Amino acid sequence: MGSLGPNLLDLAEELVLNVIEQINSQLALCNLARTCGRLQELTEPYIYSTVLVRTGKDAEILLESLFARPKRLSSILDLAIRYRHEREQGIEVLNSVISRIPKLKRLHVEAPCCNDEHWSAGRGHRWESAGRIDIARLFEAAVGLPPLIQPQGLEMLQSLILHSHGPETHSQTSGVLRNLSDKYNLNRSAIIFAHPQLRHIKLSCFDVLPSLANLPFLSDPRQHHTTRLTHLTFEECNIHATGLFALLALPAALSHLTIGERIYHFVLPPFRPLMHDAPALFATLCQQRNSLASLKHVGGIPISDIPFAHITNPEHLAVLSNVRDLALAQSSVLLRYLLHGGAPASLRVLRLLDTPMYSLDGEQELLKLIVQKIPQLQTFEIVLSQARPMELRVSGINDVQTVLNGLMVNEATRRMIRKAGAVFKGAKIRMRMFVLTPVHYIPPYMLGEEVPVEVQAWDSEDPDMFGGKVYREEEVQRVTREQLMGSEESEALSMFLQPEL
Repeated sequence: MGSLGPNLLDLAEELVLNVIEQINSQLALCNLARTCGRLQELTEPYIYSTVLVRTGKDAEILLESLFARPKRLSSILDLAIRYRHEREQGIEVLNSVISRIPKLKRLHVEAPCCNDEHWSAGRGHRWESAGRIDIARLFEAAVGLPPLIQPQGLEMLQSLILHSHGPETHSQTSGVLRNLSDKYNLNRSAIIFAHPQLRHIKLSCFDVLPSLANLPFLSDPRQHHTTRLTHLTFEECNIHATGLFALLALPAALSHLTIGERIYHFVLPPFRPLMHDAPALFATLCQQRNSLASLKHVGGIPISDIPFAHITNPEHLAVLSNVRDLALAQSSVLLRYLLHGGAPASLRVLRLLDTPMYSLDGEQELLKLIVQKIPQLQTFEIVLSQARPMELRVSGINDVQTVLNGLMVNEATRRMIRKAGAVFKGAKIRMRMFVLTPVHYIPPYMLGEEVPVEVQAWDSEDPDMFGGKVYREEEVQRVTREQLMGSEESEALSMFLQPEL
């Protein structure tokens, strides 16, 4: 019988690993691992490097697999536990194993959302999906919180994404704090901020209460400016300035901060929005004044609700001396501080989020101030307001091209965009405009849900391209002619137009 020819196992181990690395199918990897003992040893680290758990049954199977071959624990680098209420029973078995994964770098826990249709008012279902992963206990052990003598587990963890509600219980209310529910209270889970190795934290749908400042691991000055946290994101959270101050005292050098206050409220927030206590907010941000490079704020209250006369020490925003990128919703009071009190000298990119199209025309003073107050700016970007899911259902709009066509088909809209762009062109600032792909969900976006994506609608460096379509040069000439002739519309915009004579 002749030779069967070269065999995969005849190759050097490095070459075999190179072959395995090219396999993108999880099923193919599993089939390869079943062929023989040697290929199982070589393949399993790739099979277990990234694990997604969707159901309680998945959790039980994973646990059995890890106990059958404990060395598999060392292969897990990414663990995502993202389950829905229909099949959550059994998820809790993972509490016994997460801390024993020695090389775990990224952990994502996504419990059911109390805004899901199953729990909606009128459906008769009482909230029962409190988070089944005990984050507080897991990180108390990892940090070595007394009475533990030394930390246990999660030594290499670098990233945590957490969306998890508590039980349906209510705390005592007062004139300051109301509508408190343990479903949203961050409480003991704030121990995650004391983890010495975490670089990235993203939290969704939590209440950051002032009582966090009283927790021993946050109030101990010896712990301040000691952690390695660099990126922090709050999404759809109620945030009290005192609680945020306590959390931001721990990182040694936080570089990226997103403050996403709740927008999609179903009940009143339990305390005044963060922007009602602007002086305390700035004291909080100043704890990271030398390292913060990117700052984003969405949510809060409309600008018009806080007269500028009530803004104290507006120069504070300028002291964030390292901020290069700033993204603000037009509702953010930080925008008022920026334009009336001064911008950081380091600021290069300014983004206005959730911006209505009419603001390009109606908010003349805003555009003028941006050019005047931030001469060092290199890029100014606008992200237009997104229709709410209910509006999309009524309108029947399902694709971004329909949105773009609806905006750009109108010549008056294109004229308004060109004229706004002329403001920034004169100051050598690039202006770009984006729209969001329409989605039928609200944040936080769960696994399997559509996530809105920014699509460029206009760029001052290609001013004739609107929503992917080129419009004729005669239009530009007509706009210029109107400017030179001093039409009523041009006169109304004259404070920020700079015609080229």
